[in-house]
Amino acid sequence: MLLLAGATAATQLLVVAATPILTRLYTPSEFGTLAVFISLLTILLSVVSLRYELAVPLASDDGAAANVLAVALLIAGLVSVLTAAVAIPLAGPISDWAGVPQLADYLWLLPVALLGGGVYQCLSYWAIRRQDFRRLARTRLAQASGQVGSQVIIGALVAGPIGLFVGAVLGRLNGTGALALGFWREDRPVLGEVGMEGMKANAKRYRRFPQISSASALLNVLGAQLPALLLSAFYGAQVLGWFALGQRVIGLPMAVIGVAVAQVYFGHAANFARENRGQIRALFFRTARRLAIVGALPIIPLAIAGPWLFSLIFGPEWEEAGQYVRVLSLMFIAQLVAVPLAQTLNVFERLDLQLLYDAVRLVLAAGGILLAYQLGWSPLAAVASYAAGMLIAYVLSFWLSRSMFSEPPNAGEAHV
Repeated sequence: MLLLAGATAATQLLVVAATPILTRLYTPSEFGTLAVFISLLTILLSVVSLRYELAVPLASDDGAAANVLAVALLIAGLVSVLTAAVAIPLAGPISDWAGVPQLADYLWLLPVALLGGGVYQCLSYWAIRRQDFRRLARTRLAQASGQVGSQVIIGALVAGPIGLFVGAVLGRLNGTGALALGFWREDRPVLGEVGMEGMKANAKRYRRFPQISSASALLNVLGAQLPALLLSAFYGAQVLGWFALGQRVIGLPMAVIGVAVAQVYFGHAANFARENRGQIRALFFRTARRLAIVGALPIIPLAIAGPWLFSLIFGPEWEEAGQYVRVLSLMFIAQLVAVPLAQTLNVFERLDLQLLYDAVRLVLAAGGILLAYQLGWSPLAAVASYAAGMLIAYVLSFWLSRSMFSEPPNAGEAHV
């Protein structure tokens, strides 16, 4: 956990270190336009392989896992092609709906980033099955360096947001080759067990992931990304740019570290589920305590001096972003604790509870901004309303995950 989370933290330090340069190369509106692109990409990535990748670490043997992986990769390719068929001809209407007409010039990059990110996502779960966290750590570093380097270099040479978009795409593509090469070198013999019958059998065996978990994942990511789209549509790209900078500097590092911890937690909890379920409870509470400490250390100083620090480091026009971070601070800590531990529901196969939670979270996330807009509140008040709703959602998530330790084994089978 320390290896993968540490590497992930290093990548985010690289991103944050480059941000003072990027905020002087790109405007808040350009950051806002990129944020809409990233939101659309993140929404699609949540279902690009219909969540079959989650079954790779859970499969009973390597042959079954390889067949599940093949299913996931095939679906990711098909979804990317379908995305291109929609996003390219409808680039104008999509951009106008989101309130960022400038996005239309770059929406053709969406299926490219989706394919690269989807393949990486699938292969990363094979690495999790192998507990090859060292390779995952290296690929995370490659992704961050490719993203930041291209954004800085292109931004210094070419005016406009093109550098932001190219960097975002390269960040998704980097690392995919390394995971594929590692699979080919070390696990190539297992490809002999992949076949149409095996793919069909395992697709059926783990059908609850596309049937339930994919819907749950879509609701989950909509809860995270829809607020950005609503802020852009209701308050404009500049407001979204301020919000996005706060997410980039604090929210994104917290989220990415959370994803890294979640993957390691999921890998170990899945092993315990097969061998000794009693160990999962101790792992759960130990992880929760440590995440709370890790989250509080950087967030508390930013909650106190955020506006002043953002103005000093990123430039006077970004001071408002510090105000946004201040009102989001408690939510960020709760997010870091609750999101990785939510994998407990997947381990216990309580996909029904995850789906219900994600629906509630979506309502709380979008409802806060919709309420603020309808009441004529300021953008800052809208962000505070969103933060309050999300804090409630993360407390609920933690409670649901904790409740699994009173469930009998395989209780999820009956509920689903």
